[in-house]
Amino acid sequence: LSPYFDFTNVGYPEVSFLYSFSDTTSILSAYKLLISTDGINYNNISLLSKTGPTFVFKRSDIPQVANQSSVRFQILTSFASQYTNFAIKDFVIKDQCKSPQGISVLDITSNSAILEWDTYSNNQSWDIIIKNLFTNDSSIYSTTIHPMQITGLNPNTTYSVKIKSNCSGSISDDWTNISFETTTQSSCIIPTNFICNYV
Repeated sequence: LSPYFDFTNVGYPEVSFLYSFSDTTSILSAYKLLISTDGINYNNISLLSKTGPTFVFKRSDIPQVANQSSVRFQILTSFASQYTNFAIKDFVIKDQCKSPQGISVLDITSNSAILEWDTYSNNQSWDIIIKNLFTNDSSIYSTTIHPMQITGLNPNTTYSVKIKSNCSGSISDDWTNISFETTTQSSCIIPTNFICNYV
C-alpha cells in the first residue's frame, strides 16, 4: 500500500512509473494497480502485464480522483499460490493541463453565438480561435470566464472553434474543436420606435 496523497488542488491527475517482473513462477503473471479514496474500496486503473527483468514505462490518467483529499494506491496480484518478484520505481504523480471538453454553441443568431464548455479545476484561462471557414479569417480571444459571447459574425456562415486551457505554469498541448453555422439574416427588418398618436 502507498501512503495517502492529497489531490485537493489537482485538477486532472496522471500517474506514471517504471515496473518489471524480475522473477516469477507464473507464466501468466500480471499485477493490477488499484486506487482508493477511502482506504477500503479499491478500483482497478491499470493492468501491469508480465515484462521480464526489463523495466517498462506505464502511464495512466486518473481524473476520477481529482480534487480528492485522501488518495491511496495498491499493487495487487491474483496469483496467491505462486510467487513473483515485482519491482516498481520512479513513481510520479502529475497534474495535467487539459483542454476543456463538452463545448456547446448556444443561442446562435446571424451575427453572434454563445460558447460554453466543461472545465477542470486547474484551468485558469482559455485561448479561443474562431475561424470563418469561407474566408479563412480568424479571430483570437483570451478569457477567464465562461460562457462567452462571440459577436461580429457573418450570416449563414460556418465557423470552427478551437479552445485551449491555460493552467498555473503550464499550457495544454491539445485543442478542443467544434464547428457551427450562423443563421440567415432576415431580409425584412422589424420596425422599431413606434409612435402611437390619437388613441
